Amino acid sequence: MTLNKSKLIFIILSFTLTAIILTGCQKTQGTATSIFKEMQELAKQGDAGDQYNLGMMYEYGHGVEKDYTKAFKWYEKAAKQGLADAQYNLGVMYYYHRGVETDYTKAFKWYEKAAKQEHAHAQDRVGDMYKNGQGVETDYTKAFKWYEQAANQGLISGLASMYKEGLGVRQDYTKVFELYEKAANQGDVSYQFLLGVMYEKGEGVHEDYGQAIEWYEKAANQGDVGAQENMAFMYAAGRGVERNGFKASDLLEEQAKKRKLKSAILDYVYLYGEGTGPLDEGQHLRKDEGTGLRKDYLKVIKWYEEAANQGDVSSAYNLGMMYVKGEGVHEDYDKALQWFGKACDNGSQNSCDKYRILNER
Repeated sequence: MTLNKSKLIFIILSFTLTAIILTGCQKTQGTATSIFKEMQELAKQGDAGDQYNLGMMYEYGHGVEKDYTKAFKWYEKAAKQGLADAQYNLGVMYYYHRGVETDYTKAFKWYEKAAKQEHAHAQDRVGDMYKNGQGVETDYTKAFKWYEQAANQGLISGLASMYKEGLGVRQDYTKVFELYEKAANQGDVSYQFLLGVMYEKGEGVHEDYGQAIEWYEKAANQGDVGAQENMAFMYAAGRGVERNGFKASDLLEEQAKKRKLKSAILDYVYLYGEGTGPLDEGQHLRKDEGTGLRKDYLKVIKWYEEAANQGDVSSAYNLGMMYVKGEGVHEDYDKALQWFGKACDNGSQNSCDKYRILNER
């Protein structure tokens, strides 16, 4: 198949945009603008591919100021000529209120047109809309059908959700596991993490902490936050690996410091504040499992403050209690009032009660 001029221009544009990001060069920006102008002329000649490319340039601001209304206009022209990518993008515009008012019925219409042309993402979206009753009556059987078609092209999340929730099909965690495993073996980081969860919980497969830690580690090495946190608790409990509270601490501290993630911060605090159970309903540590770490009130206070300043009510309340009881700090009612007040302002009735009682002393 011969590469037509418009597609060649769009390939060149991709490299040009990368150069703009890396260098900020005005000359390079000028090249992007000239490519946009040429694409604009080509689109006016009526080719659906050119019209679609122009729509993309308007949507993402490639060589021109971002303009969803104009992007919509050019996608619509290409979609009406039957171009599946344009039909899918037009559905997205209707769904997400980009350049046009939100209209789920029209979004469904265009997604379905693209889906019937084997567009995988459109098939997945049609499944979503049948599942959620958006723009069409809820129909789990039809949702399952479209998710299955999308899964045959590698998009497995929708189909897995149907098996997991038992919608349109009998609930079957073994099928969920098989789908996750296939995606994980193809290198999908998110499914490597989810596969680890299934091995850890024994869902759809025999419980196997060794396999859980193996998949968590694969995902963690690629930056998956959930996998890094779960792996930390596997080390803390000695599940699938030799117990190592310090390794667990290092993993969580990295997340707490670099990403300021509230979940990692609270897990980290729990390691040093309790050394027994988790904060997340028992998926990682049981009450009879320790971490080998001693309580460290300085670390606990430091990271409770970080989480509290992110709006975590329980952290603010816990800080208030530490200052009331003098746990790891000098007893200080003024600071206790400060933290109870912060938690109260964020909706903690218990903190409001503590604030009132303490303020009346």
